Amino acid sequence: MSDTVQASADLLIVDDTPVNLDILKLVLTRARYQVRTATNGLEALRQVEMAKPDLILLDIVMPELNGIATCKALKEDPNTRDIPIIFITSLDEVEQKVQGFQAGAIDYITKPFQKEEVLARIHNHLQLIRQQQQLSQQNLLLSNFAHIAAKDLKSPLIRMAGFTKILLKDWTVLSTNPQMYVQEIEESRFKMLASIENLLLLEDIRKPHIKFQHLAMRELIQEARLQLNYLIDKYQARIQITSPSFPTAIGHPSWVTKIWDVFLRHALTQSSGLSPQIEIGVHSADKVAQFWLHDQGPTLSNSYWHSLTSVDLTTQLDGLEPQVLEFAVIKALIQRMGGTLGLEPPSKGTGNVLFFTLPIETARR
Repeated sequence: MSDTVQASADLLIVDDTPVNLDILKLVLTRARYQVRTATNGLEALRQVEMAKPDLILLDIVMPELNGIATCKALKEDPNTRDIPIIFITSLDEVEQKVQGFQAGAIDYITKPFQKEEVLARIHNHLQLIRQQQQLSQQNLLLSNFAHIAAKDLKSPLIRMAGFTKILLKDWTVLSTNPQMYVQEIEESRFKMLASIENLLLLEDIRKPHIKFQHLAMRELIQEARLQLNYLIDKYQARIQITSPSFPTAIGHPSWVTKIWDVFLRHALTQSSGLSPQIEIGVHSADKVAQFWLHDQGPTLSNSYWHSLTSVDLTTQLDGLEPQVLEFAVIKALIQRMGGTLGLEPPSKGTGNVLFFTLPIETARR
């Protein structure tokens, strides 16, 4: 376990023997855990009610309320049943160990204490708990996102079906240019692909180990432009790369292409008229590159930008606008690559400057 995670772990030791409390507290404090103590079961329950610990070390034999009864009380309460409990027991008390497991304990340590054993058992269980929490959160995230993606696919599918039907049945009597219907089909197709791509990217983010590499940024920008040709033609946009060269940043190529895709699409669809001017460039310093896009659209308010970028992907997916969902995804991608997403006013002219940062020269992960 990393020092950061270990230092944040809150442990509660429950034992009616002061010597045991002192020994365990000393060992765990030196190992950089946050430690609380209680001398009986009733006091332990009161402390847990005030603030849930990450793990409890619980002696079995205590006055007033023994360890078995305390463990059962914690496991019967929906608010505390998930707190892992390690029993403290004597080496030869086999029956106590069995009772402890039956009450809901996950492990035990024996007296007299062995420092290495105590630390190893606590370390392993805290690590396991955090992995389970991460897996649960990621599964919830993917489930929520799949639900949203399915909803996002329905509308463009209906539109595509409608326009295709018109073209197939009424082609010879159309009073409008058929190209308009083909363009609508193309835009619906793109929205469907974007929803599927978001789902696949979210699955990528969940992977514990991602191999980052040197990025050919100019090529990735060009790839995003090619994917948006239909929109660029529709708005008659001019896109200019103002930086003569780009530093070699570290990241995931398809993720960065997605970021440029979202930036460009936002700039195009938010433009106030035809022929929007879009500039792309980079600033770099101190092993970090800031890649930016300057649009000429209406100035974005701080509150609007906050609404685009403050979404929690694990809990706030239902009912989100597609654009908000897109920004939530690219923010997660950028953070996974060790960067940040931001907005700032342009140094000259009107519009907005959207930017993201990435490490250069050395990989973060």
